[in-house]
Amino acid sequence: MKNIFVISTNGEVLCKCSTEAEEAITIPEGIVAIRQDAFRDCKQVTAITLPTTLKKIGSHAFQGCSTLKRIHLPNGVEYIGKGAFKDCSNLVSAVIPPSVKELPNSTFENNYNLRYVKMPKSGLEIIGDNCFKCCLYLKKIVIPRSVLSMGTAFPSCWKLEKVIMRTENARIKKSAFNGCADNLTIDCVVTAKQFFKDFNKYNTNKAEQRIIKKKDFAGKILWPNTVRFTPLPDHIETIEEEAFRDCTGLEAIGIPQSVRDIKDRTFAGCNRLSKLTIEEGVEVIGKNAFENCSRLTNLHLPDSLKVVDEHAFTGCSSLKKVSISQHTSVAVTAFDSNNIIISYR
Repeated sequence: MKNIFVISTNGEVLCKCSTEAEEAITIPEGIVAIRQDAFRDCKQVTAITLPTTLKKIGSHAFQGCSTLKRIHLPNGVEYIGKGAFKDCSNLVSAVIPPSVKELPNSTFENNYNLRYVKMPKSGLEIIGDNCFKCCLYLKKIVIPRSVLSMGTAFPSCWKLEKVIMRTENARIKKSAFNGCADNLTIDCVVTAKQFFKDFNKYNTNKAEQRIIKKKDFAGKILWPNTVRFTPLPDHIETIEEEAFRDCTGLEAIGIPQSVRDIKDRTFAGCNRLSKLTIEEGVEVIGKNAFENCSRLTNLHLPDSLKVVDEHAFTGCSSLKKVSISQHTSVAVTAFDSNNIIISYR
């Protein structure tokens, strides 16, 4: 018995495919929905051609199709149920059309050989928990701008090395990439907005939401993982001492006007920090605040700044130009290089 379908009387719903179906099969045009578990454990099916009329794929519809190698979802698919392609261990590629708004929990979980996923440039809004869990050969993923929420979507993707985040307004769990490659690089210029939306979700104390504590970041953002907080959200009022110390993967940061005091050693040892903006409103740069930030080259410090304390920029070996108000009190040891040109406004 091969390629046997059970189809609803109106001809629109594929209810079941025989587990004895094998090799390449084609689902007939006119099918609008594939029911939950319809192809579950069809272990001999290697390829499936989906109809252009398809709108809905039920939960676990293709789970356990362990010899299925490719799936191309046609434009028009609007709904994919949880675990739809879970345990398709030989699936190597998947293309997601812009008509899909959500990839729910465990959609491609345990697709050990999945190497290529093409997400749409727009349309997709939600990527659920464990969506790509244990996709062991996935090396690169591009998250589209339309994504608004992403859970712990890529845990244990051991070879995932590159994530390009095009999204600007998403809430993304900090655990989204747990257990990925040691050299994972996340390229995203709006990580701050994403992180702090999630950060606030777990901090119900309103006062706590306004504080970045040392334990939140110090020594945790390590190269080759990179982040760019440009800028920090303006509800942040306090950054504790050493809050970002030794974050070797911090490449850029903007200090909002809501922060009055950059405390001692806040960014010491951030040796890849190359872009720093400090908004009007900041009044103090503390001792050793940017010590050994060796990639800083030029600084424009705000007129509101009252004090630049001792050794604030010691070890900033690439720093060449500093623009600063003549009313700012600058410690003698604030800048330790004779090559720096300080321009007073």
